[in-house]
Amino acid sequence: MTAGLAVVLVLLCAVGALMGFRDAPNAAALPVRYRALTPRGALLLTGAVNTVGALLGIGLITLSVHYFTSPAVRSEIGPLAVGVSCAVTLVWGLLLWWRRLPGSSTHALISALAGSHLAVRLSLHIDVAHTIFDLVRAEVLLSLLLSPLIAWALARLLTALAMRLATRGTTVNVQHRARVGLGISASAMAMGHGLQAGQRMGVLWAAVLVGSGSVLAPDALTAEFVGGAFLFAFAVGLGTLGGAWRIAWTLTERLVRLDP
Repeated sequence: MTAGLAVVLVLLCAVGALMGFRDAPNAAALPVRYRALTPRGALLLTGAVNTVGALLGIGLITLSVHYFTSPAVRSEIGPLAVGVSCAVTLVWGLLLWWRRLPGSSTHALISALAGSHLAVRLSLHIDVAHTIFDLVRAEVLLSLLLSPLIAWALARLLTALAMRLATRGTTVNVQHRARVGLGISASAMAMGHGLQAGQRMGVLWAAVLVGSGSVLAPDALTAEFVGGAFLFAFAVGLGTLGGAWRIAWTLTERLVRLDP
Protein backbone atom coordinates (compact mmCIF):
# COMPACT_ATOMS: atom_id res chain seq x y z
CA MET A 1 0.00 0.00 0.00
CA THR A 2 1.38 3.40 -0.99
CA ALA A 3 1.67 6.34 1.39
CA GLY A 4 -1.16 8.15 -0.41
CA LEU A 5 -3.54 5.20 0.00
CA ALA A 6 -2.56 4.89 3.66
CA VAL A 7 -3.38 8.57 4.27
CA VAL A 8 -6.79 8.25 2.60
CA LEU A 9 -7.53 5.08 4.60
CA VAL A 10 -6.64 6.87 7.84
CA LEU A 11 -8.98 9.73 6.89
CA LEU A 12 -11.76 7.26 6.05
CA CYS A 13 -11.31 5.52 9.40
CA ALA A 14 -11.38 8.91 11.14
CA VAL A 15 -14.68 9.70 9.41
CA GLY A 16 -15.98 6.27 10.50
CA ALA A 17 -15.00 6.98 14.10
CA LEU A 18 -16.70 10.37 13.88
CA MET A 19 -19.86 8.74 12.49
CA GLY A 20 -19.93 6.25 15.36
CA PHE A 21 -19.17 9.00 17.88
CA ARG A 22 -22.00 11.19 16.63
CA ASP A 23 -24.47 8.34 15.97
CA ALA A 24 -24.14 6.91 19.49
CA PRO A 25 -26.42 9.54 21.12
CA ASN A 26 -29.19 8.90 18.58
CA ALA A 27 -29.26 5.21 19.48
CA ALA A 28 -28.44 5.34 23.20
CA ALA A 29 -29.83 8.61 24.56
CA LEU A 30 -33.43 7.52 25.24
CA PRO A 31 -32.65 4.01 26.62
CA VAL A 32 -30.14 5.56 29.03
CA ARG A 33 -32.49 8.43 29.91
CA TYR A 34 -35.23 5.98 30.98
CA ARG A 35 -32.83 3.50 32.60
CA ALA A 36 -33.59 0.76 30.07
CA LEU A 37 -29.82 0.43 29.66
CA THR A 38 -26.88 1.68 31.65
CA PRO A 39 -24.60 4.16 29.86
CA ARG A 40 -21.79 1.59 29.69
CA GLY A 41 -24.12 -1.18 28.53
CA ALA A 42 -25.76 1.04 25.92
CA LEU A 43 -22.41 2.07 24.45
CA LEU A 44 -21.07 -1.50 24.40
CA LEU A 45 -24.26 -2.74 22.74
CA THR A 46 -24.41 0.00 20.11
CA GLY A 47 -20.67 -0.22 19.50
CA ALA A 48 -20.80 -3.96 18.80
CA VAL A 49 -23.91 -3.73 16.62
CA ASN A 50 -22.50 -0.71 14.79
CA THR A 51 -19.34 -2.66 13.95
CA VAL A 52 -21.30 -5.64 12.64
CA GLY A 53 -23.55 -3.32 10.64
CA ALA A 54 -20.54 -1.61 9.05
CA LEU A 55 -19.10 -4.95 7.94
CA LEU A 56 -22.47 -6.01 6.51
CA GLY A 57 -22.84 -2.69 4.69
CA ILE A 58 -19.41 -3.03 3.10
CA GLY A 59 -20.13 -6.62 2.13
CA LEU A 60 -23.45 -5.70 0.49
CA ILE A 61 -22.06 -2.76 -1.47
CA THR A 62 -19.30 -4.86 -3.06
CA LEU A 63 -21.97 -6.69 -5.06
CA SER A 64 -22.39 -3.57 -7.21
CA VAL A 65 -19.23 -1.61 -6.49
CA HIS A 66 -18.42 -0.97 -10.17
CA TYR A 67 -21.79 0.74 -10.58
CA PHE A 68 -20.63 3.47 -8.20
CA THR A 69 -17.00 3.83 -9.27
CA SER A 70 -17.49 5.97 -12.36
CA PRO A 71 -14.67 6.75 -14.83
CA ALA A 72 -14.37 10.20 -13.22
CA VAL A 73 -12.70 8.66 -10.15
CA ARG A 74 -10.48 6.25 -12.05
CA SER A 75 -7.47 8.51 -11.99
CA GLU A 76 -5.08 10.02 -9.48
CA ILE A 77 -7.56 12.86 -8.86
CA GLY A 78 -10.19 10.46 -7.48
CA PRO A 79 -8.30 9.46 -4.29
CA LEU A 80 -7.34 13.11 -3.72
CA ALA A 81 -10.98 14.20 -3.95
CA VAL A 82 -12.00 11.49 -1.47
CA GLY A 83 -9.28 12.57 0.95
CA VAL A 84 -10.32 16.22 0.78
CA SER A 85 -13.99 15.26 1.27
CA CYS A 86 -13.09 13.24 4.38
CA ALA A 87 -11.14 16.17 5.82
CA VAL A 88 -14.09 18.53 5.24
CA THR A 89 -16.47 16.03 6.88
CA LEU A 90 -14.22 15.73 9.93
CA VAL A 91 -13.99 19.49 10.43
CA TRP A 92 -17.76 19.94 10.04
CA GLY A 93 -18.58 17.07 12.41
CA LEU A 94 -16.22 18.30 15.11
CA LEU A 95 -17.62 21.83 14.78
CA LEU A 96 -21.18 20.54 15.32
CA TRP A 97 -20.02 18.46 18.29
CA TRP A 98 -18.29 21.47 19.84
CA ARG A 99 -21.51 23.49 19.44
CA ARG A 100 -23.54 20.57 20.91
CA LEU A 101 -25.64 20.37 17.76
CA PRO A 102 -27.10 17.14 16.31
CA GLY A 103 -26.34 16.67 12.62
CA SER A 104 -25.81 14.13 9.88
CA SER A 105 -22.25 13.03 9.12
CA THR A 106 -23.58 11.18 6.09
CA HIS A 107 -25.09 14.35 4.63
CA ALA A 108 -21.86 16.22 5.32
CA LEU A 109 -19.83 13.53 3.55
CA ILE A 110 -22.15 13.39 0.54
CA SER A 111 -22.15 17.18 0.24
CA ALA A 112 -18.35 17.29 0.44
CA LEU A 113 -18.09 14.56 -2.18
CA ALA A 114 -20.47 16.40 -4.48
CA GLY A 115 -18.46 19.59 -4.11
CA SER A 116 -15.12 17.88 -4.71
CA HIS A 117 -16.54 15.99 -7.68
CA LEU A 118 -17.78 19.25 -9.19
CA ALA A 119 -14.37 20.86 -8.57
CA VAL A 120 -12.64 17.96 -10.32
CA ARG A 121 -14.95 18.27 -13.32
CA LEU A 122 -14.33 22.02 -13.51
CA SER A 123 -10.55 21.55 -13.29
CA LEU A 124 -10.79 19.12 -16.20
CA HIS A 125 -12.89 21.68 -18.16
CA ILE A 126 -15.94 19.42 -18.34
CA ASP A 127 -19.30 21.08 -18.94
CA VAL A 128 -20.89 22.00 -15.60
CA ALA A 129 -24.48 21.52 -16.75
CA HIS A 130 -23.64 18.03 -17.94
CA THR A 131 -21.91 17.34 -14.61
CA ILE A 132 -24.93 18.37 -12.55
CA PHE A 133 -27.25 16.34 -14.77
CA ASP A 134 -24.89 13.39 -14.46
CA LEU A 135 -24.99 13.59 -10.65
CA VAL A 136 -28.79 13.49 -10.48
CA ARG A 137 -29.72 9.83 -10.72
CA ALA A 138 -33.25 8.52 -11.05
CA GLU A 139 -32.60 5.97 -8.28
CA VAL A 140 -31.68 8.73 -5.83
CA LEU A 141 -34.74 10.82 -6.66
CA LEU A 142 -37.00 7.76 -6.41
CA SER A 143 -35.58 6.80 -3.01
CA LEU A 144 -36.02 10.37 -1.73
CA LEU A 145 -39.66 10.23 -2.81
CA LEU A 146 -40.45 6.76 -1.48
CA SER A 147 -38.56 6.72 1.83
CA PRO A 148 -40.81 9.23 3.70
CA LEU A 149 -43.93 7.51 2.33
CA ILE A 150 -42.71 4.09 3.48
CA ALA A 151 -41.74 5.50 6.89
CA TRP A 152 -45.19 7.11 7.27
CA ALA A 153 -46.97 3.87 6.29
CA LEU A 154 -44.92 1.76 8.70
CA ALA A 155 -45.51 4.27 11.50
CA ARG A 156 -49.26 4.09 10.92
CA LEU A 157 -49.19 0.30 10.98
CA LEU A 158 -47.14 0.14 14.17
CA THR A 159 -49.06 2.83 16.07
CA ALA A 160 -51.93 0.51 17.00
CA LEU A 161 -49.54 -2.14 18.32
CA ALA A 162 -47.51 0.42 20.25
CA MET A 163 -50.63 1.92 21.84
CA ARG A 164 -51.84 -1.54 22.82
CA LEU A 165 -48.56 -2.39 24.51
CA ALA A 166 -48.43 1.02 26.21
CA THR A 167 -51.96 0.98 27.67
CA ARG A 168 -52.70 -2.65 28.59
CA GLY A 169 -51.65 -4.07 31.95
CA THR A 170 -50.19 -2.60 35.10
CA THR A 171 -47.82 0.36 35.21
CA VAL A 172 -44.93 -1.98 36.05
CA ASN A 173 -45.66 -4.17 33.02
CA VAL A 174 -45.96 -1.16 30.70
CA GLN A 175 -42.66 0.29 31.91
CA HIS A 176 -40.97 -3.09 31.47
CA ARG A 177 -42.25 -3.35 27.90
CA ALA A 178 -41.11 0.19 27.21
CA ARG A 179 -37.60 -0.55 28.46
CA VAL A 180 -37.38 -3.72 26.36
CA GLY A 181 -38.64 -1.81 23.34
CA LEU A 182 -36.05 0.93 23.87
CA GLY A 183 -33.27 -1.65 24.05
CA ILE A 184 -34.43 -3.28 20.81
CA SER A 185 -34.83 0.06 19.05
CA ALA A 186 -31.33 1.11 20.14
CA SER A 187 -29.89 -2.04 18.57
CA ALA A 188 -31.89 -1.58 15.39
CA MET A 189 -30.84 2.05 15.06
CA ALA A 190 -27.19 1.17 15.66
CA MET A 191 -27.40 -1.55 13.00
CA GLY A 192 -28.86 0.96 10.55
CA HIS A 193 -26.09 3.44 11.33
CA GLY A 194 -23.48 0.75 10.76
CA LEU A 195 -25.02 -0.35 7.47
CA GLN A 196 -25.07 3.21 6.17
CA ALA A 197 -21.51 3.91 7.28
CA GLY A 198 -20.30 0.65 5.73
CA GLN A 199 -21.98 1.38 2.42
CA ARG A 200 -20.39 4.84 2.26
CA MET A 201 -16.97 3.47 3.12
CA GLY A 202 -17.26 0.58 0.66
CA VAL A 203 -17.97 2.92 -2.23
CA LEU A 204 -15.26 5.43 -1.28
CA TRP A 205 -12.53 2.88 -0.54
CA ALA A 206 -13.34 1.03 -3.76
CA ALA A 207 -13.18 4.30 -5.68
CA VAL A 208 -9.79 5.07 -4.14
CA LEU A 209 -8.42 1.62 -5.00
CA VAL A 210 -9.78 1.75 -8.54
CA GLY A 211 -8.32 5.22 -8.97
CA SER A 212 -4.93 3.97 -7.82
CA GLY A 213 -4.97 1.20 -10.40
CA SER A 214 -6.03 -1.75 -8.23
CA VAL A 215 -8.18 -4.46 -9.79
CA LEU A 216 -11.41 -4.70 -7.81
CA ALA A 217 -14.31 -7.03 -8.45
CA PRO A 218 -16.83 -8.80 -6.18
CA ASP A 219 -15.21 -12.18 -6.90
CA ALA A 220 -11.62 -10.90 -6.60
CA LEU A 221 -11.41 -8.44 -3.71
CA THR A 222 -7.94 -7.18 -2.99
CA ALA A 223 -6.23 -7.53 0.38
CA GLU A 224 -6.21 -3.73 0.65
CA PHE A 225 -9.98 -3.57 0.33
CA VAL A 226 -10.67 -6.33 2.89
CA GLY A 227 -8.12 -4.98 5.34
CA GLY A 228 -9.46 -1.45 4.98
CA ALA A 229 -13.01 -2.73 5.53
CA PHE A 230 -12.13 -4.33 8.86
CA LEU A 231 -10.15 -1.27 9.99
CA PHE A 232 -13.09 0.99 9.14
CA ALA A 233 -15.62 -1.21 10.97
CA PHE A 234 -13.34 -1.27 14.03
CA ALA A 235 -13.04 2.53 13.86
CA VAL A 236 -16.83 2.91 13.76
CA GLY A 237 -17.24 0.72 16.84
CA LEU A 238 -14.41 2.49 18.66
CA GLY A 239 -15.92 5.89 17.87
CA THR A 240 -19.29 4.72 19.18
CA LEU A 241 -17.72 3.96 22.55
CA GLY A 242 -16.80 7.66 22.76
CA GLY A 243 -20.44 8.42 23.38
CA ALA A 244 -20.72 12.13 22.49
CA TRP A 245 -22.74 12.84 25.62
CA ARG A 246 -22.80 16.56 24.79
CA ILE A 247 -25.20 15.74 21.94
CA ALA A 248 -27.09 13.16 23.99
CA TRP A 249 -27.82 15.79 26.63
CA THR A 250 -29.13 18.13 23.91
CA LEU A 251 -31.38 15.40 22.49
CA THR A 252 -32.94 14.39 25.83
CA GLU A 253 -32.94 17.65 27.79
CA ARG A 254 -32.89 20.69 25.48
CA LEU A 255 -34.91 19.78 22.37
CA VAL A 256 -38.06 18.45 24.00
CA ARG A 257 -39.49 17.86 27.47
CA LEU A 258 -39.73 14.09 27.98
CA ASP A 259 -41.59 11.99 30.54
CA PRO A 260 -42.35 8.24 30.81
